[in-house]
Amino acid sequence: AFQTGRMNSFNSDVSNKVFSFDDSIGFVGGLQPGTVTLAHALKKYSASTGGQEYTTSYAGKWGIGGTAWTNTPMGVGYDSFLGYWGDSIESCDGLLPQSTVPGTDGAMMRAVPGYWKQDMSAVPNPLCDQLTTVDDQTLSVFEKVVACSTTPLKPSQIMDRDLLDHTTNLIRGHDYSSGPLYHMHATQILHLPFQYPEEYDANNTWYGDVDKPEADNEMLRLKTTNVIKFMDDIFGEIMQSIKDAGQWDNTIVFFSSDNGGAIYSNSANNNWPLRGAKFSTFEGGWRVPQFLSGGWIDQHTKPNRDNQSETYIVVNDWAPTLLGMAGGDKSFLLGNVTGPAYGNNLWEHIQNSVNHDDQAANGANAVQLVRNVTYSPTLYL
Repeated sequence: AFQTGRMNSFNSDVSNKVFSFDDSIGFVGGLQPGTVTLAHALKKYSASTGGQEYTTSYAGKWGIGGTAWTNTPMGVGYDSFLGYWGDSIESCDGLLPQSTVPGTDGAMMRAVPGYWKQDMSAVPNPLCDQLTTVDDQTLSVFEKVVACSTTPLKPSQIMDRDLLDHTTNLIRGHDYSSGPLYHMHATQILHLPFQYPEEYDANNTWYGDVDKPEADNEMLRLKTTNVIKFMDDIFGEIMQSIKDAGQWDNTIVFFSSDNGGAIYSNSANNNWPLRGAKFSTFEGGWRVPQFLSGGWIDQHTKPNRDNQSETYIVVNDWAPTLLGMAGGDKSFLLGNVTGPAYGNNLWEHIQNSVNHDDQAANGANAVQLVRNVTYSPTLYL
């Protein structure tokens, strides 16, 4: 929904399983062919104005496809990608234990490549020669280009550090005189497994020669705080790389969690005072921290941001909102697939709420916006 502005949970033709096919109705796993992502929409918008084209890149968890070349990042508008297709991965070797070892009745699994690089510099790879034997009806020329540009890798260090280096090098190395950069960074943490540099455990009394105790709730909470500190440092370094590139005043930063904390037996999350957790429809499952930052935001809003709006923003509002902030509109997100539930550009409402001065008439609140909700196959919130 964030990538496309579409709420596919309302679409009966799209499976909730990212990696699935159904021959009776065609492709259903992940993004549908013809869906436009924010990255693609930014390119369409810049082309319509005759302006400089966006360079688009992605690092980390993809999570919305991977069983077809057309729903991998390079297949839907990204120029480059480093990361993995699914929800989580082994962070140390970049492998996934997916395929059953023959003769073991499922007791043993074979690790398969899970960490991938996509860009034109990946050409040629061993797959390219095999693709020459595939006709254009089975795989289109475009699909072959994407396939040939995809290479399995092993992370050179723990994966989130590998992804961090990739992102900061890309931001510092981009030629901004040639056009703007849109980059998305999605960490492996806080997804399980919790894997992070050991120095974040240095405050643990058992670390070193002392045997690690059995995991209990206190230990899990300590691990959770350690991994949050690691994530905080990651995004701190990304923000510094923007400043090092001299682009802070020209940058929009959007940060968001993807869901509420999961309440598992091996987790220590707590979404109080919200009810519920990940996988639930209560607010603890989907009401998450989000914020906008960057020098561009400072230039377009007043410094006093104490106003509070009760207007809700849904995840599929962010693609049209960010596109609108860049100068476009959500027409550039409309692909050749029907419905469902496109979000709206709420930047003007956010801006008016922050800049609202009528405190006497409006109390401590900002401008409120009435949202309309229906459940038709094609709906606009």
